[in-house]
Amino acid sequence: MVPPPAVSVVIPCYRQAEYLRLAIDSVALQRFSDWELVVVDDGSPDDTAEVAEAQFSRLPGRRLRLIRQENAGLAAARNAGIAATRGRYVLPLDSDDALDPEYLSRTVALLEARPEVAIAVTDAALFGVEQGVWRTEPELPLHRLLTQNRFTYCALYRREVWEAVGGYEPNLTAGYEDWDFWIGALERGFKAAHVPEPLFLYRTKGESMLTKAREWDRSLRARILLNHPGLFDEASREEAARSLAQRPLPAPKAGSDRHRPAAAPAARPAAPTPGAVAAAPVRQRPRRAAPDRLRILHTVEFYWPHVGGSEVVVQQVSERLARRGHDVTVATSHDRERPPGPVNGVRVEAFRLSGSLVNGLEGPDAARYTSFVDGFDGDVMLNYGVANWATDTAFARVLRPRGALASVLAPVNYGDLQDDLVTCTHGFGAYYEKVLPLVLPRYDALLHHVPGGRDERLARRLGLSHDVVVQNGVPAEEFDAPPALDFRAAHGITTRFVVLCVANFFPSKGHRHVIEAVRRLGRPDVTLVLIGREGAALAASRAAAAALPQARILTTATRQETVAAFHAADAFLFGSELECAPLVLLEAMASRTPFVSTDVGNARLLPGGVIAPVDSLAQALGAVLDDAARREVLAEAGHRAWREAYTWEGVVDRYERLYLALARGETATEFRDAAAGVSSPR
Repeated sequence: MVPPPAVSVVIPCYRQAEYLRLAIDSVALQRFSDWELVVVDDGSPDDTAEVAEAQFSRLPGRRLRLIRQENAGLAAARNAGIAATRGRYVLPLDSDDALDPEYLSRTVALLEARPEVAIAVTDAALFGVEQGVWRTEPELPLHRLLTQNRFTYCALYRREVWEAVGGYEPNLTAGYEDWDFWIGALERGFKAAHVPEPLFLYRTKGESMLTKAREWDRSLRARILLNHPGLFDEASREEAARSLAQRPLPAPKAGSDRHRPAAAPAARPAAPTPGAVAAAPVRQRPRRAAPDRLRILHTVEFYWPHVGGSEVVVQQVSERLARRGHDVTVATSHDRERPPGPVNGVRVEAFRLSGSLVNGLEGPDAARYTSFVDGFDGDVMLNYGVANWATDTAFARVLRPRGALASVLAPVNYGDLQDDLVTCTHGFGAYYEKVLPLVLPRYDALLHHVPGGRDERLARRLGLSHDVVVQNGVPAEEFDAPPALDFRAAHGITTRFVVLCVANFFPSKGHRHVIEAVRRLGRPDVTLVLIGREGAALAASRAAAAALPQARILTTATRQETVAAFHAADAFLFGSELECAPLVLLEAMASRTPFVSTDVGNARLLPGGVIAPVDSLAQALGAVLDDAARREVLAEAGHRAWREAYTWEGVVDRYERLYLALARGETATEFRDAAAGVSSPR
């Protein structure tokens, strides 16, 4: 007899076929390989079964099963799937969500190492309409779980939890069945533990099961209370019964309890716990009606035609907001190549300034810039980056008493900090230890590009929580169009594979790691293409690349040529040591090019690639090149994720909603929680 797998992954699907491919791919790409997968077609009227079977055909040798049943609801579909599996650990995964490749490795390791723990809960990385990280709190006592769900529905647990609880309760017909399940687990003495990494990828949408559940919130909470009567006092039970009588939940579908195991008796708690009322959020700025046309100021050290990641982000956001009718001004450094007047609808105010608070300001326009920012009569100001003159000089405006102007800071991952939040640049200690702790709380919002990155960790160290995650994007209009040229033909490339790296030639970008990985690969059928502007690492990169059989270094490539290179490449290789949210990985996803990258910035959160340490880049690259099926899976997973969450139009939607909320006087916390819907995850 074939031994059972360690993990059983169960994906119910109803009217979600368009997302199912990514969910299945994310399981297939797990680094932990001892799993089985069951997809439950819960009477879905779309092509759920066809999509599942097509994905299964691409995964030969895996333990895969499709179950088709009459529509019975999410709880019943999960129970049916789990009942058909054999693994000692169970993982529920909804068809519109996904897993980080490390999810099973980390959660299985926790349960194997700690037999007293029955449930392993990770944090969640939000993607889709909203982005961010939801920090779960599974190790809190049971009474804290009764008023708010602190788990994600997606958590790895021992099979005996499902058996003891009696499976998922079908009488919660409008949602919250996972919340009820976790209460039942803790009620029976099972313990949960936290894996403090955002390894569960939770899709946010304009309308979802969670948004529909909120319409029934009062009735659902009442039903949960009555499902666990021993945990609540008599008055709470009576009030719950009245609530359900006033608005009863829809009746469960026929046969919805068919696959439920018999529940074990619940342990009696030390004392019943009545319901609690959440505290109202603190409001820091006066409420007002936001204008339809916002007056926006973006400050950034450099701007077009200067080339760099920050320049691209601010340009994309500024120009797209201007096209939507907003009045956008960018304050930035003077550039003699920039023509006078507006740039694509954006007013550009140029200043002859350089430096920062740390190394001093240089240039004749310090007083003029201070006066300009101080006198800006607008709705929102975004300062992009820290430790540069454009942000540091604006601190004076931020420290003034709060007025109509909402202030936002995008730190861009604090480039002068190490991962342990210790400064790595000489002379910056006082800036991070004295200046930022004074200024950061005065901003209305901290805008972070990387969930769980240095930006967020520093904010938490300072006791701050008014942050919002907005990840970067790539323009669909560039990558949807056919390439402007045949890149291979234009550069005389005849090898089977093209491996691409796009990064300006600065030491931190890790070109030496990329070149060394290709050298160690030792394959004559690979041409390495390096595209980037000149920098301090260019000479060394040329010398190292000269030892490769096939290499091209392009320092003057046009944007069209670069996009064509992405389309021509078979893999994108990234060896960078310092990033926030690298646009080039999103460009690889947009062009259906699988990437191999160091664990830098938000790379680990992006589908469509493989993360490897520097000394394993060659091995990881070789494995990707040698496996055409895997390249296809990575390429499609990355492209779908880019299309859903990382196009600039979608990203700018979030900027616009944030700006409008702040202009109305809402807090960043109110905006984040309302937009992401993390108060009661499904």
